[in-house]
Amino acid sequence: MLGLTRADCDFENNTISINHNLVYKSLDGKCGMHINDTKTDAGIRYVPMVKAVRNALLEQWKISVNRAIKRILQSYNNEFELKPIRMFSVHNLRHTFCARLCENECNIKVIQELMGHSDISITMNIYAEITQGKKQDVLGRLEEKILPEEM
Repeated sequence: MLGLTRADCDFENNTISINHNLVYKSLDGKCGMHINDTKTDAGIRYVPMVKAVRNALLEQWKISVNRAIKRILQSYNNEFELKPIRMFSVHNLRHTFCARLCENECNIKVIQELMGHSDISITMNIYAEITQGKKQDVLGRLEEKILPEEM
């Protein structure tokens, strides 16, 4: 379990690949945890991933990515105090990605598919934020079409 990596988890087929193990040993004079091959070929196998395990692994992945983002931002903000970046999470990145898609793509069905939403109302109600700049762009294009250039 401790040697499990993201690459070992197939979330589409709900399987976990057991193809190595994590052992505590001395390597080049240094003691610590090291990844080793399995003891025998029989140790290499795929095991099914039940729903609870799948959800727990996805949650742990999200937590570890958010920790990495936090460490990077803290390091940056400590070095560049005059231009700090506010904290954000991996979900904020997804939200921003979808908002930018909504600003640049008219086909909401395409956005739904790209985001993996089961229901288009999720795309429309949660992610399709309208920015002030986008509203001004839309009205500017409309104004160009309906009003003469010079009055």
